[in-house]
Parts: sequence; C-alpha cells; structure tokens
Amino acid sequence: MPTAIRRSRILLSTLAALLLVAGIATSQPARADVTFVVDNVTDDPARSACTLAPDDCSLRGAVAAANAATGVDTIDFLIPALQCPGGVCSIELTEGSIEVAEAVVIDATTQPQNGGPQSNVCATESAPPHMRVEVISNPNAGINHLFKMTHATGGTTIRGLAMGDDKGGFPSSTIDMPAGSGHHVACNHFGLDAAGQSPLGSTHPFSAIIVEDSASGVVIGTNGDGVDDIGERNVFGSAGYAIYINDNNDNVIAGNYFGFSSDGVTHVNAGPVLVRQGSSNNIIGTNEDGISDEFERNYFGNSLGPVSLTLPASGGAVPTD
Repeated sequence: MPTAIRRSRILLSTLAALLLVAGIATSQPARADVTFVVDNVTDDPARSACTLAPDDCSLRGAVAAANAATGVDTIDFLIPALQCPGGVCSIELTEGSIEVAEAVVIDATTQPQNGGPQSNVCATESAPPHMRVEVISNPNAGINHLFKMTHATGGTTIRGLAMGDDKGGFPSSTIDMPAGSGHHVACNHFGLDAAGQSPLGSTHPFSAIIVEDSASGVVIGTNGDGVDDIGERNVFGSAGYAIYINDNNDNVIAGNYFGFSSDGVTHVNAGPVLVRQGSSNNIIGTNEDGISDEFERNYFGNSLGPVSLTLPASGGAVPTD
C-alpha cells in the first residue's frame, strides 16, 4: 500500500508539472511582434526580406512583410545618409498604393537626423515639427492613395511622414481608411514638405485623409492622454479636403494645424474638414475633460472654411473650438 501511495503522488506531481508547462506554453503569444527596418528609398516590392543585411527593405517591402506576419508589427527607418540629402529621405511611390492589410506601427520618427537642420521630428513647445522622410506618388503610377488600410480589425499608427501627391483627382488621398478601428495618425505633414513650409507634390488629392465605410475610432492628431500631445500634431496643407469623414462615427480630430505651415504663423492653402451623411459622435477639437485641453485645439488658417457639416439636425459631429 505505501508503494501505491508513493506512486500516486509521483503520478500526480508529474501530471501537475505537465499541466504547469502546458499552461505556460498556452499563455505565451504565438509569436513576438516583429520590427522591420526600412533601409532604402526605393519603391521595390521585392525588397521585403528586411533582415539586417543592407538595402533589402523598402517601405513597400516592409509593409508587405508586416502584412504577412500576425500581430501588430513595427516599421522603423534607418536609411543611409547618402540617400537623404539635407537630412530628408524622399520615397517616390511607383508601384501603386501601399495596402496595409494588418495593423502596424509605421514610425518614421526613428529615421536618424543625418545632418538635417533640426534635431526634433515632432513638434515641441519650443520648436516646430520637421520630418525626415517624405513619401510622394509618381503621377504616372495610377495611385489613388499612398496608404490604404484594409484590415478589418485593429488600428494602424502612422507618424513622422511628410506626404504629398503628384496625381490628384477623385478619389485620391494620402491615407484612405475604409476599415479597421482605432487608427492613429499623428506627427505628419500633409501636402507639405519635410520642413512643413512648402507644397509637396505638383497637385493635391481629393482629400488628405478619408475615413469611411467600416472604419471607426480614428484619432487624427493628439489623443489627449497627457503624453506628448504637442508632438502628435499634424500639419495640413494643400488638399481638396483636409479630412473627409463619410457616414462614420466615434472619431477624434484634435490638436492639428489646418492652413498654417508648421510654424503656426505662415498661411498655406488647405481644404476644410468635411463630416457628412449621418456621421455621429465625432469630436473636432477639445473634449474638455481637463487633460491637455489646450493641446487638443485645432487651428484653422485657411480661407476655405474650417469645418463643413452635412448632418441631420440631430447629428453628432460638434466642433469645439
């Protein structure tokens, strides 16, 4: 009998150990999120290996690699100085729109200064933003959008880019969001160059940002959480509409410059914000919750009219500044 008891204890201990190991194994994520590093200014889709080897990761290739992986991956930038005259790396898209099919963080603020004129990328209390990476469409490439979010769930973050258009016309945009939830677009220039002073591109898109279809919960500018809210400012220049929200709910537009250059003083051309067709619960400006309310204010300097609302009488988009 004692032997049987000892054997039972051994079996129970072994079973417990196996269950513990199994529990640990199942509690771990299937894979660690990956960081892909853009290391050249080409628009070569074949450069998608994104290893530590030089010159094997284009922006398009990095997005393709992130699309093929599960989880929310990150795309950083480490483009050599020789490809970035004056500290600005210019990427011309020649292969069509870049489709973002998995939630990802595209963070061009990681690009080194490389002798550029300004140490900060995003705005600070004492310095305007100055991007280090520009993305522009080739006029002959048949591109309607620079980036198009097609993933059904999750949110993509885009920060640290100056984006311009050489195609124009309907329904072109720099960022098109027909799907997904919780996208965050912060610390970018739209229709303006890296310095945020001059137009980027020979024409302007129908809208800099389009939010429509099943997308929701998009934050354009500061999220008002009290962490680097100044640095989340976007600067909007030339576009038919700066932001076009179509039959869409629960989005936030806060802390941006419309029709001002990055210095917040010089006027530039910019289109209005359009919220239309039954959109509801959209906030334009501060939510007045006492956290970063001042930094949530949008500033409108263009002459085209800051906000256009085509909503039912009970509509929910309310400009608060």
